[in-house]
Amino acid sequence: MGQNQTTKKWEKIPTYGGKLTENLVQAIARDCLAEALLNLTNAGYRALFHIHDEIIAEVIDMGPNSNQIMLDDMIKILCKVPEWADGLPLNADRIYK
Repeated sequence: MGQNQTTKKWEKIPTYGGKLTENLVQAIARDCLAEALLNLTNAGYRALFHIHDEIIAEVIDMGPNSNQIMLDDMIKILCKVPEWADGLPLNADRIYK
């Protein structure tokens, strides 16, 4: 059941394996991101907002190389695999501006 995109009425809609797989992957990615946000908060980082698979955080500049050290630490936290997803390969990009 779902909303027909043309009529906007609730009705039976067709689906297929690719759509179901995409939704499952997105749900797992969301759960990983939610846990990563909690881990970052618990480590003292302040996430300002997130969009899909991107986290924007605020850090205090504490001198030369401090931002790079914090970024490395944040990536380590983001790549921590949740207990329920043992073996899931996680990675994060290093984007610093």
